[in-house]
Amino acid sequence: ELCGIDSKEYTGYASGMGGGRFCPNDPVTREQLAQFLYNYSQKKGYPTEHFADISGYPDAGKVSNYAKDAVRWAVGNGLISGIKSGDTVLLSPKTGATRAQVAQITLKYLQNIIGSLI
Repeated sequence: ELCGIDSKEYTGYASGMGGGRFCPNDPVTREQLAQFLYNYSQKKGYPTEHFADISGYPDAGKVSNYAKDAVRWAVGNGLISGIKSGDTVLLSPKTGATRAQVAQITLKYLQNIIGSLI
């Protein structure tokens, strides 16, 4: 048990922050949210085959190695489309996801991933 959370319940969905830290009260980043949904989809047998080429985003190189497939999957399935910054659209993978972004990404997940199963 880590910080009052039974880690067995989250096995395969979230693997922690490294160094044995789970950090359940930390803000979640956009790449972490993508990873959670990707892991969940894999465990449930939901579609995880469609990946996008994210090299066109100027900050694609900032995506953590562990999250690259998840972010490519999230973009490829329309869950994440980037954040406009002036004339540029960024992935902003290390930025904390706002409540509005979490709601929008979750809605897109329900529509594009879960909805494809119904």
